[in-house]
Amino acid sequence: MKISEWCKDQVQILLAAIVSIAVIVGCSQPPASTPTPVDSSKPAAQKPVAQESKPAAQPKPTAAPATVVVATSAAVSDAGIAIAEARGYLEQEGIKVEKFVVKGGVDVIGSMATGEVDVAGIAATPGFYNATMRDVPIKIVADKSHLAPGQPFMSLMVRKDIAGDIKEVRDLKGKTVAVNAIETGSAGSSIFLRVLKAAGLSLSDIKTVDLAFPEMNVAMGNKSIDAAVQIEPLATVGINQGIFVRWKGFDEFSPNHQISGLFYSPKFAKTEAANKFMLAYLRGVRDFNDGLNKKKGWNEIVPILQESAAIKDSALFDKMAYAGLNPDGQLNIESMNEDLKSYVEQGFLKEKPDLNKVIDLQFVEYAIARLGKYQK
Repeated sequence: MKISEWCKDQVQILLAAIVSIAVIVGCSQPPASTPTPVDSSKPAAQKPVAQESKPAAQPKPTAAPATVVVATSAAVSDAGIAIAEARGYLEQEGIKVEKFVVKGGVDVIGSMATGEVDVAGIAATPGFYNATMRDVPIKIVADKSHLAPGQPFMSLMVRKDIAGDIKEVRDLKGKTVAVNAIETGSAGSSIFLRVLKAAGLSLSDIKTVDLAFPEMNVAMGNKSIDAAVQIEPLATVGINQGIFVRWKGFDEFSPNHQISGLFYSPKFAKTEAANKFMLAYLRGVRDFNDGLNKKKGWNEIVPILQESAAIKDSALFDKMAYAGLNPDGQLNIESMNEDLKSYVEQGFLKEKPDLNKVIDLQFVEYAIARLGKYQK
């Protein structure tokens, strides 16, 4: 797509608001280190300690902290990690994190397999599943983002000047729609395909273009596309600029759909720090839920999210929708199976992998044994 000078300026403005949730294919280069051979043995299960309602405040560790290399998407959905770090929960568990930003999960998979990266908050794309079927024992260990009902974090946006013409999904016939990863597969693209199918449409009835999320607002602005599957906060940015309207949130199409997860490398999963990291992470996730849903300390949480996601406009936090973060770390396995079926149908996977071999919830179970179930 040829973008005018004006469009380039708009891209620079929008880049400050990027919080993509790692459904974008490709990633930035992880920090260089000496590759560690993959140990494919199964992580040993650890016996949880006696349950208590809330872990007591712990003194700062005297031993040198364990350094954990974490790949994030610099998104608001990284809230669990950001809050755990800012509030000292990771430090209390003897953990120091080294974070770097990735755009997606494809390239970081290799670095996790060799142990160069310990933890990643990314999407379970066809690229990841193909790697697991080549005996790369990376595990999905917890929720990192899902489509919480009432929070249209991912939405179908329609250009404002034609919004009156789109009354139902089948009115998209003949329109040009931007869908990130439509050519490679993602949770968002698989939901979109099911939405089309339910309306009696297929990809042959519309023109799709695979765009990065920031490019969608620019393309809407110059009217080269008619609609887009957009995420926050770029959805709210475009609404505020009068470019498009929110036609319908994907939380209405597929409530609680799994978007991304927390992943552990095979090397890290064997360490004591794996349980401790999860404990600190879920404490951060629970603080996020308390702030967003119970209004407990939200004003203190927003600056943490603003710094972590590099969002300069603090007013966006009062207007945008949020990805759901499960306070008990649970994954929506049913929706993950739906995505796998879609990936096979589109030819992104030759066969459907066994999720029982990909998901490992022992670390979540350890943390819940310590923290207790979250009280809504």
